[in-house]
Amino acid sequence: ELDVRWILSAENQLYLAGIPYDVIGESDLKDANLISQYDVLVFPYFVNVRSSDYADIYSNLKSFNGSLIVAGTFMAYDENNNWINESAMNDLLNIRYVGGSGENRDVSVEVINSSDPAMWRYSDGQILFNISSLWYDYYDVYSASNNYAYLVNLTDNESEEHYVMIYTERANPSGNVVKIIHINSPSIMAYYNSRLVADSIRKLMFGDAPQV
Repeated sequence: ELDVRWILSAENQLYLAGIPYDVIGESDLKDANLISQYDVLVFPYFVNVRSSDYADIYSNLKSFNGSLIVAGTFMAYDENNNWINESAMNDLLNIRYVGGSGENRDVSVEVINSSDPAMWRYSDGQILFNISSLWYDYYDVYSASNNYAYLVNLTDNESEEHYVMIYTERANPSGNVVKIIHINSPSIMAYYNSRLVADSIRKLMFGDAPQV
C-alpha cells in the first residue's frame, strides 16, 4: 500500500540537491510526448497499475529515452491487487524478483561499490543507516548480458545479505541505452536522511563526470 511519505521523501531529496522536478501521475505515463520531456522518471512506489492503462504505459516506458529510478516491485499487480506478471520488471528494468524476508527484521544498509559514480561521497563498508523492523523484498539482475553493477546491500539480524541498490541497463527499440537504478524497498529509498535518489540521478545524468 502506498505511503505518501515515500513520495514526499523523494521530493525532499531532489529539492535539497537542487534538482528541478515535476510530480506526475499514472495517467500522465500514457502520454509518450509528455514523458519524453524528462531526463529521469522516479517511481517511489508503482506496484499497482490499472489494467486498462498497463499496455500503454508499458509501451511508453519501453520506448522512453531517459533513465529510470524505481523502488520495489514494479507494475506487477492491477488496481484490484490481482497479479499481472513480472514483465515490466524483467523487460523495462532488467530486474527480477528473488524473494522476501517474510517477517520484520532489523537491517543494516551498507555501501559495497564506492568506485561507482552514484556512491562517490561514500566509502566501501560505510553504513548508510540502520532500520528496525523492516519487511523487505530482494531482487537481482534479470539478464547479466546487459551492463550492471551492485552498489549497496543489506545485512539483517538473521545474517542474511541481499542487494539494496542495483544499476542496470537495457536498450530501447530505438537502440538507445536506458539506464536504471533499482532500490529494493520504498522504505529504504525514503529513509530519513537518505540521499539515494539524488545520488542516483547524479549517476544517471552525469555518469563518470567529476562531482562538484
